[in-house]
Amino acid sequence: MERKNSWSGPAGDGWVVPPYSTASSSSTAESPVLGKDSSVTFNYEISADKLGTEKLYLMGSLTDWTDGYEMTDEDKDGIYSITVSDKPAGIYEYKFKYGSNWVTDPANKNYSNGNSKVVIPGLGSDTLEAKVGVTTALPDTLKYYTADGTVADVKPEYTLETSMDGVSIDEGKLTLSDDVTATDILVIASYKVGDDVYKSTVYVNVVMAQYNYHIYYYADNEDRVTADSAALWLYGDGVNGTLHDFTDTTEIDGYTWLTYTWTTSLDNISIIAKNPGSEWTGRQLQ
Repeated sequence: MERKNSWSGPAGDGWVVPPYSTASSSSTAESPVLGKDSSVTFNYEISADKLGTEKLYLMGSLTDWTDGYEMTDEDKDGIYSITVSDKPAGIYEYKFKYGSNWVTDPANKNYSNGNSKVVIPGLGSDTLEAKVGVTTALPDTLKYYTADGTVADVKPEYTLETSMDGVSIDEGKLTLSDDVTATDILVIASYKVGDDVYKSTVYVNVVMAQYNYHIYYYADNEDRVTADSAALWLYGDGVNGTLHDFTDTTEIDGYTWLTYTWTTSLDNISIIAKNPGSEWTGRQLQ
């Protein structure tokens, strides 16, 4: 099934982020602290007078900026902590929040978009759909993150977590037979660095039908004429969004449009576009 949609968006000025302040750097708390198991502990020192009756939360892309993780002071020394251990490798932005106050981490000098930044090292994960009865290409590359913030696109090896009838992987391609009944498949990605092997999971959702959305985007700005000058956040009702880069451009009536094709089982999608240095602009497409 083929679907074609287009829209134009305004060029804006700057990110829209919650109001924040930079906390005092006089804190003795070390934060963030990366564990050997890739867990991350966040610590924030705050006086009882300043906190008052409010609770302290860790907010950010670790928690989707909406439902934060409550931090606690178990030994009553004024340092509130939370350990996060269920996140894949990647770069995450965060703040601490109490009441209406949003503050960056005073113990962390790494920032991005006005937020504190932490890197969980390792091989990044991914999610994709695979249609029953066809062969689907697994990601050609995955992101490899190092603790110093370096990010590289690497080519992993793929294997099935569990052998399944009618499911096979060959040369980076996943094939599902017509009689596959599984609704999801876990594919293990492996990448070797020296003597160390880093692993992650590619989550495959098995679907019976898919749509191709051909997306065209035009912004009235001379800086928005290359495929890498904007990005897309694509999602559906009750479905977590994913970030996509435009892959090509096309000329229509003398104007340059950025283009991208998304193959998905969703029959109703929403799109948010991000121009460098501007705010997100969204459209819902059916």
